[in-house]
Amino acid sequence: MKAKTKKPSLTLLGLMLVMLFTFAACEFDLVAYKEAAKAGLDTYAASKGEENYSGNNWTLVAGFVAEGKSAIDVVADKDDVDAAVDDAKKVNQYIAFTAIMCYHYRIQS
Repeated sequence: MKAKTKKPSLTLLGLMLVMLFTFAACEFDLVAYKEAAKAGLDTYAASKGEENYSGNNWTLVAGFVAEGKSAIDVVADKDDVDAAVDDAKKVNQYIAFTAIMCYHYRIQS
């Protein structure tokens, strides 16, 4: 009697294809998430209003938004994207706080 050779299962091939497409979908999902986060930073900065900042401070805000976008580009998962967005927003809040404190100091002096 001749021994049967086992052929690769179509189930294994199907599983591999599902894994491949899932990975591709996750990559696309992360790219879309990053793009939305970068657009969100632009919206956040615009909502603060350029007219509410001195020229120098608005330049700082724009620079930190650009740095936030660069940080988003290099991270590898959604948690790191969120952290980059939070960091950029914290810097903007610090700029606004510092500007307010300087303004109040000048008035009281």
